[in-house]
Amino acid sequence: MSVISRTGALLVFGALSALSGTASAENWVEISASADGKVRQYLDIDSIERNLGSVEMWRVLDFTQKPAPEIRGKAYASQRIHLEFDCAARSMRQSYVGWHAAPGGKGSVVSEGSDSEWQIDAFDELTLPLWKIACEGLSLSRKP
Repeated sequence: MSVISRTGALLVFGALSALSGTASAENWVEISASADGKVRQYLDIDSIERNLGSVEMWRVLDFTQKPAPEIRGKAYASQRIHLEFDCAARSMRQSYVGWHAAPGGKGSVVSEGSDSEWQIDAFDELTLPLWKIACEGLSLSRKP
């Protein structure tokens, strides 16, 4: 393969990756579920980024209840969420939330938004395990 065609192939791959929004590998691990079992939470462990006391990561919430939950009159099966943690301040915010028609943060985007306000000590049964991973260094062990 010539240098020009190799460069062209790399440019096409880069453009396709940028358009698909999946330029990096994803490694989703189930972290927790709600007490009633209607919500399952997954963390992309390859997305965890640490920088001077702050930690960013992506999570997906899959909803199993019937009928499906709705936002603005449209049904959704999952949420794909970008979280930011400020460990010293014990706070978090959701810098992006996408509501998706299919499980796993896939399918068409039904709605999207963000919550730029930092929430201090507002951890629940789903966010507390993520805070522990981000700020207490809780390791993710794989089940055999």
